[in-house]
Amino acid sequence: MSTTGARRAIVVGGGFIGSAAATALAGDGWDVRQITRAPTIPIAGVIRVAIDYRDTAMAEHLAGAEALVFATGEMLPAFLPDDFAASYVEQVAPVITLTERAHRAGVARMVFVSSGGTVYGPAVTVPTHEDSATEPVNAYGCLKLQTEVALRFLATRLGISVVSLRVANPYGPGQRTDRGLGFVSVALDRALRGQEMAIWGDGEVTRDYLYIDDLGRAIAAAARTRTEHDVINIGSGHEISLNSVCALVEELTGRTISRSYFPPRSVDVPRSTLAIERAARELAWRPEVDLREGIMRILDART
Repeated sequence: MSTTGARRAIVVGGGFIGSAAATALAGDGWDVRQITRAPTIPIAGVIRVAIDYRDTAMAEHLAGAEALVFATGEMLPAFLPDDFAASYVEQVAPVITLTERAHRAGVARMVFVSSGGTVYGPAVTVPTHEDSATEPVNAYGCLKLQTEVALRFLATRLGISVVSLRVANPYGPGQRTDRGLGFVSVALDRALRGQEMAIWGDGEVTRDYLYIDDLGRAIAAAARTRTEHDVINIGSGHEISLNSVCALVEELTGRTISRSYFPPRSVDVPRSTLAIERAARELAWRPEVDLREGIMRILDART
């Protein structure tokens, strides 16, 4: 049920990140409408709207909204498109159209959930700052970056306030483990089920893992705050190798993970960790849940 007199926020995306954003915004007192084509678990204070965000009927839902959060996508980081031009049209152009519609409807602020793990290149300094070179090695990162550029242009031309959050690798309760992403959640699932874990490379590549509730808080902060910069990293600020994640999961579960190692993939960078000082300054945000506690929370949610 909506809150009378509350600011309205539209969240595009009914998945793991979109639901975290909707939950955090509702907790902050927003009147939240979650746009999704997929069934979702009901969220207190959130109205679910079953519609494709590309539909012209989106205009009526955008009317009266103050903030728009775009937290969905159909491409996975390891996906290699046969037709990159078609992928561009499918992934980037609809976000541009939606932003233009939002501007016409009077939306003042747009938050785009981008990728901090894929837009930066393999040669950047770690932890990586927002002003570092952006040289993505996979199509996913390239299209996220192209969307950021397009939104920056629209912000200049239209006057709508836009911020792109370059997000680390989120994990937490409720994350799917059947899509080839979410290493922490997959490792935990494989340990508990006694199933084999596939690792690309020697397992010494590092990643930055962010608990999903911390990400939700960051999105909510970005929705309510007009920032100096239009790109902000959101991560834990710490790097950990895949092998170390597996070892931590084994310690906390008391189970052994059977690991199979495969040749490294060209779509993966060797190290990825985000510098998060800008988020602290401009959003008054810092992560609160470390990896050990986050894994324990997933275990508690499964029992």
